[in-house]
Amino acid sequence: MTTSTENRISPSKVVTPIVSSSSGVAGSYREAKLGLPKNEEIWDEDIEQLAKYDDDFWVVTGKEKISSHDLVALVPLARAVKFAIGCNVV
Repeated sequence: MTTSTENRISPSKVVTPIVSSSSGVAGSYREAKLGLPKNEEIWDEDIEQLAKYDDDFWVVTGKEKISSHDLVALVPLARAVKFAIGCNVV
């Protein structure tokens, strides 16, 4: 997938989430983190990695824009709530 020129993290770059799926014009992009450091101050890089998928993407055919999408971070359960707060989604 290629990001748009307006993407705040990776403009006009090829990005590859762990899993992407779409049904019609809705999609989801997932990143899995096998480990997440206890030190929350260094989570910014992980949050930015997820944020680069918050963009306009097109269905594989390239003819239809995906109108809505979800971003999913698969992180260790012990840190999931704090990570979500760090992502500003709780």
